[in-house]
Amino acid sequence: NPYTTLLSAPGLYTVSVTDSLGNSCSGYVTIIDEGCDTVLCQSAPILCLDSGSVSVPLSTDNGQYIGAADCLFTAPNPIFYKTQVDSSGDIVLDIVADGTIDVDFVCWGPFTDTVSMCNNLTDDNVEDCSYLATGWDSFEVCSITAANSGEYYLIMITNYSNQPGNIDISQSGG
Repeated sequence: NPYTTLLSAPGLYTVSVTDSLGNSCSGYVTIIDEGCDTVLCQSAPILCLDSGSVSVPLSTDNGQYIGAADCLFTAPNPIFYKTQVDSSGDIVLDIVADGTIDVDFVCWGPFTDTVSMCNNLTDDNVEDCSYLATGWDSFEVCSITAANSGEYYLIMITNYSNQPGNIDISQSGG
C-alpha cells in the first residue's frame, strides 16, 4: 500500500522509499515558496531591460542548493532569469544588491531557445561568472561578449549572505 505525505512547507526534504521486497532508495525533493515551480530554470522569468533597470527581491531561505556551478563553490538561495538579446554586440549587466548583501552569479549561454537551455547548464556554456572568496560584494558586473540578436542567456544570482533585500539589474553597456 502506498503512503502519501503532503509536503507543503518550503524546504529541501530527504525522501526514502522501500518496496515490498525491502529494496530502498533515497533522494531529495525540493518544495519552493508559493508561486514558483519546482524547477527553477524552467520557470525563470524573462528579464526585460528595455525600461532601464529592474528591481527584484533576493531569494532567502528557499531551501534551494544546487551545489557548485563553474566559479561558484556554493550556490545558496539561487534565483534565475532568462534574457533575450535584442541587438547584436557586447552586453554589460550591472547587478547591485542592497547594502552589505553578498551576491554572486553565473551566466550561461548562448542558447537558441528557452526550452533546451535548462538541460545545457554546463561549464562549457558559461559566459561569465563571479564569486568573491573573501569578504562580500554587493556589486557584480556580468559581461556577455559578441551576443547575437535572438540568442538567450540564463543568469543565476545567489544570495550567499541569506539576507532579505532587493537587487537592481541594469544594462550599462551594449
